[in-house]
Amino acid sequence: LAQKEEPPFAWRVTVEAIGLAPDAYYGRFKLGGEPLVVTFITPPGWVTSKPNIDYNGASGTVQANDYGKGDSATLWVDTNFKGDLSTMTVKDMQGELYKALTQKGKNFIQDLKVTKVYDSGTPGYKFVDYSYDIESAAGFTIARTGLAAASQVGDEKNLQLFWTGVITGRWPKIQEDLFKMVSSYRIGKVPKGIVQEDFANMDQSIDKEDIRRRQQGGLM
Repeated sequence: LAQKEEPPFAWRVTVEAIGLAPDAYYGRFKLGGEPLVVTFITPPGWVTSKPNIDYNGASGTVQANDYGKGDSATLWVDTNFKGDLSTMTVKDMQGELYKALTQKGKNFIQDLKVTKVYDSGTPGYKFVDYSYDIESAAGFTIARTGLAAASQVGDEKNLQLFWTGVITGRWPKIQEDLFKMVSSYRIGKVPKGIVQEDFANMDQSIDKEDIRRRQQGGLM
């Protein structure tokens, strides 16, 4: 998974594990319960966030944003995927991408068009070209353009999409950086024995603490 080339000056390398805990019931994003490692590079000024893990499980996803310009990159996982990445058509990919883009609500995304699905040049990864409109809360329509990398890594055979979106007017200026970022995306399985499966939800943790105190002769 290591980057084969040094990132451009001032770019950051993100390396983040997912699937270390079950998905929280309240989270919009579902990453699956299989430990995987994600890595990609981001341009200067981008802020990266990662999933949060608490007693309810894991919520959120790995994403990066340039908030001032409205540029974004997000990892989305279809944990119910039953297909095969190698045989996906433009229509198949459009359905998956629509699911990814509508995590925060279906009414905001309009006129999604996947124009091309093609091999990335790296075995196991495909690129996706697309455009879509966002209906803002103020009633404005904002045209956006994006590039995504698709993968299907892990024993669960989930589909992973690392998708980006920028205002279409900025695309000529930012497309080279987005291509570098999406091209750097890699995901891999965590070797067995490295991850300790010790996650416990709140009820389980309280039970464990109760047992420990009783064994020590204490009171709740």
